[in-house]
Amino acid sequence: MGSIRSGSPREPSFTNLVGDVYTSLDELTHAGEAVLALVESEGWSHVVRMVEAERAKIDAKLDGELLATRADYARETGRRRGLYGFIAAAESIVAVSEKRLAEQRSKHEGGADALLEAS
Repeated sequence: MGSIRSGSPREPSFTNLVGDVYTSLDELTHAGEAVLALVESEGWSHVVRMVEAERAKIDAKLDGELLATRADYARETGRRRGLYGFIAAAESIVAVSEKRLAEQRSKHEGGADALLEAS
C-alpha cells in the first residue's frame, strides 16, 4: 500500500502495539480494511489538510522566533509531533495487516506447492 501520507515516518511504538490490540488475524484484517477505507475517503484528506495547516503554523513559529523558554520549545515540538499520531496509528494498522496477510498467503501457497509436488 505504501505510505498513507507521503513522507511520513513509521512509528515503531504503534507498529509494535498493533499485535497487542488486534490479537486475531480476522480482527486485524477487518481493522486494516476499515482503516484503508477511511484513509481513501474524501473526508480523510480534509482532516489531514487541517492537521498539516496547524503543523505549518507551528513550523513557522519554531523557525521564525526564539521561544521564551525551553518549556515553550518542548511544548511546540511535542504538539508538532503529536499532530500526526493518528496518521501513524492508521499507517501501522494497515501495514501490519498487509504484512500478516502476505505471510499467511505465502505460508498457504508454499504448502499447496509442496502438496502438488508430492502428488
